[in-house]
Amino acid sequence: MESYGRIVDNEKYINILKVLRDNGGPYNWIRETKNFAKNTSEFHTTDIGRNKAIKEVLSSYSVKNTIREVALKNNQDVENVTQDANDILYNMAQNFNLTVVRIVGYTLMKIFDVVLDGVYINNKEMEILKELIKENPIVFMPTHKSYLDFLLLSIVCYDQNITLPCIAAGMDFQNSAFIGETLRLCGAFFLKRSFGNDKLYWSIFSEYVKVQIRYPDRPMEYFVEGTRSRTQKSLFPKYGLLQMVIEPFLKNNVYDIQIVPVSINYDRVMEEILYGYELLGFPKPKESTSSLFEARSILKERYGNVYITFGNPISTRNFFGTRLDRLNISSSPNQCTNFNNDVRKQIRELAHVIIKKHNENSISTIFPIISFSILQIWNENISNEKLSIKYNDLLKRVIMYWELFKKLKINTYHQHATINLEVRYQISLHKNLFSNIEIDGYDSFEITLSEFNIDKEVQRKNLIPHNSVVHIVLQNYANQLAHHFVDMGIIGTIFCIDNSTDNDNVCILGYEEVYQKYVRYKELLRYEFVYVPGEEKNDFQKALKRLEMIRICSINKNIIINDITQLKLITKIIESFIHGFINVTKIIKQISGQCLTDKELLTICQLHIGKEVISKTYMYTQNVSADFIKNVINSLKHQHIIVKKDNIKNEMFINSNGINELIKFFKSSKYFKKYVLEEIIYESNTFIVSKI
Repeated sequence: MESYGRIVDNEKYINILKVLRDNGGPYNWIRETKNFAKNTSEFHTTDIGRNKAIKEVLSSYSVKNTIREVALKNNQDVENVTQDANDILYNMAQNFNLTVVRIVGYTLMKIFDVVLDGVYINNKEMEILKELIKENPIVFMPTHKSYLDFLLLSIVCYDQNITLPCIAAGMDFQNSAFIGETLRLCGAFFLKRSFGNDKLYWSIFSEYVKVQIRYPDRPMEYFVEGTRSRTQKSLFPKYGLLQMVIEPFLKNNVYDIQIVPVSINYDRVMEEILYGYELLGFPKPKESTSSLFEARSILKERYGNVYITFGNPISTRNFFGTRLDRLNISSSPNQCTNFNNDVRKQIRELAHVIIKKHNENSISTIFPIISFSILQIWNENISNEKLSIKYNDLLKRVIMYWELFKKLKINTYHQHATINLEVRYQISLHKNLFSNIEIDGYDSFEITLSEFNIDKEVQRKNLIPHNSVVHIVLQNYANQLAHHFVDMGIIGTIFCIDNSTDNDNVCILGYEEVYQKYVRYKELLRYEFVYVPGEEKNDFQKALKRLEMIRICSINKNIIINDITQLKLITKIIESFIHGFINVTKIIKQISGQCLTDKELLTICQLHIGKEVISKTYMYTQNVSADFIKNVINSLKHQHIIVKKDNIKNEMFINSNGINELIKFFKSSKYFKKYVLEEIIYESNTFIVSKI
């Protein structure tokens, strides 16, 4: 049976910060002579530069045609619209400057040398990339869990003598003129978060991206998830930019494109507390991009290690193979980018495969197990707001799950000789999440969760539960492990494993019945746990094999559960997501008949969950997270249970038949008997709606 997740070993990974420290520090590092690997293929024109790239975009048939259409529609002169296009491009385009890169690189390495213990990379993959880059356009697609992601990737490329990538960056970086222009000189080009109906902008940006692929001066880099994952899980991918990247290949403008999935994992995320507040609904600071780097407090903290894993490159030529008729696509007019449904489906599949590779190449430390264990113990003592957790109790729980991980061949990386030492180290590294702990020199001690300040009036008005920030932060770390367990956890959810109903009869179900329910749960959780559409059967069979491997189940025509206790442990890892989904569904059922916008629906759900947590009728404080609720709402939209009303306000209404059918489906699992779906409290909606 294959193992899951990467581990750091000396044969495959090097610590580039250790190499830097052993060789005289950042100053010597930045002064080294560089010989960057770059594209030397005779099939590609390189060294196009900023001005030539802009000229190439403006002279393209598609952009010229769009300029004429916009001028005609808005009754403007073509010259004026052309000037607008030129202004857009100059604000968008990168302007790489190696001198600035050296200055920024030196500064960043000075900071990383202070706040990080190590930056680990699988450097042998870099040697493969150096050869690939000579022949084909390269596109890095990293995970996106921190603002540091693209900075670290550029640092690694510089360190390993790979031409620095041109990076698709959000325009919020331009809130600070200094940061924005510095990033531009380091190779960033900027895009709006949303193009809306701006046809001119869309045409210009699309063509600019395609120019970067057709004339591969340097690799390109962008985040397939579109934005940072504030929950430390993979986000549902965005397809638009990927289509732009792939189009030159589909139209035979390039022979191949090599897509490199890059998994970036952090011992401790710099923005962890900021994410906690944002997920409660507090607005993101306008200049959080610059303030993150300028904050002096960061230099006083330690953030452990960063692990950067370059996955095997995905060749678009091999991936699409003969599945697409490229000859037919390339014969269509240049301005035509409206691919048919089959082409779009294949591009979407590629996006999901990239996310899958991100997860397969992830490196997990033991802190996600610690975080999950703390939340479990807290939920078991929900009535005690001032709960102190004995270290030895926590350690036993962590060891129990760590041993389960080993049985399932799920790799966790730890630096110390014993689990006890590793747990102590990780708690010390994340000491800001805990109150007044004294670790060194004590066999045992007690752990109390930190309280992060929230304005009392805001907390009262918005029904924000006590300790909600730290609960969300801990859940975010626990999320790093969830993708390993989701398929097994869904199978566990389908079986009756509630203590009050344990018996032999409920532990046997027909194979096909379990599979059909599995597919339904998987589809419901599609935004929470991203998977490759069409691979459900394979994922299901893999999960069963893993459960068979550790003798939790056996299979003939039926699926028989042999070890309820072990299956419970696995199912607990995704339990909060399933319960949370049901709870949000219940809340939405209560407001059937009302027409609400997305924002109003999110607010109502967040208020209701907060009220339940405060009144101790619901234990999962972390489910007040806006990201979690949005995922449920998006899933219900996908199921056509929440339906957009055809009006200007973008209001939604609830499909009563659809939501009743979904609740009936949940009731079919006896696992939720204790969750008493029938007992929906029809309190006055006036209470909740008045809070919006």
